[in-house]
Amino acid sequence: MNQHQTERVVMHRVSRWRLPARLAIGALLATMGLDGVAAGQPAVSAPPTAEAVARETLMDALAPVLAARGATALVTFAPADARRVLAPCSRFTGFLPPGARMASRTLVGVRCIEGASWQTFLSADVRVEAVTWQATHALRAGDPLGAGDVLPATAILTVSDVEAAMTAARAPAASAASSQSMASLDGRSPAPLGRIVLRPVASGRALTVSDLRDEGRIGPGEPVRVVFRGDGFAVSSEGRSVGAADPGGAIAIRLASGALVNGTLRADHLVELNR
Repeated sequence: MNQHQTERVVMHRVSRWRLPARLAIGALLATMGLDGVAAGQPAVSAPPTAEAVARETLMDALAPVLAARGATALVTFAPADARRVLAPCSRFTGFLPPGARMASRTLVGVRCIEGASWQTFLSADVRVEAVTWQATHALRAGDPLGAGDVLPATAILTVSDVEAAMTAARAPAASAASSQSMASLDGRSPAPLGRIVLRPVASGRALTVSDLRDEGRIGPGEPVRVVFRGDGFAVSSEGRSVGAADPGGAIAIRLASGALVNGTLRADHLVELNR
């Protein structure tokens, strides 16, 4: 065997060793999450997708609701239209169009701000779940709520529920009036036992604030007896409440004559006029 033949044999043996070694090293790097990344250098994460940006935008907007109600949210996006091809984008920003809902079906906008110039809207289905007080059986109007009438259970919050929670987060001082007819009762709070059922409630439905009232509480338009007490005399009349009030609270009354007076609600729909 001459010198050239000897060199070819040696190179062939070296190549047979190097190939398996390279494959073994590549497999080791892949198991360590370093495939294609130089040792000692951080891996470069892939840029976010438009859907990821839209999801983050929705979750940021829902954060006050989730915190206030101890709720969780599940967001599902409709498949993108395969016929529409968007130019590659390096950086996105997400936004909610005016009037976008925070529950059920909604739209989320995504705009490319680096690498291209376009914006698109993604259709999403948002399910917000929280613990509410639910009726264990059909409830009748006029009955007081007992211990066996309700139980805490997880339910999907309605659009009105979510909007009421958003209002409370933005303006806590004004939230009480705005949520009276919308918000379901928080299942983490004590059961509303003893309250009067104002209207029939189907079995399994989450109770709302407007379904119940405290004993002695009156709502707008309810008939009341108005009394004015002086030194040694008392004058009474009939009227209707203009707003809602609990016993001991201030309330405006429209008398039969049309006059508007202010007083304090006492027991049994009795309003004592202010002097």
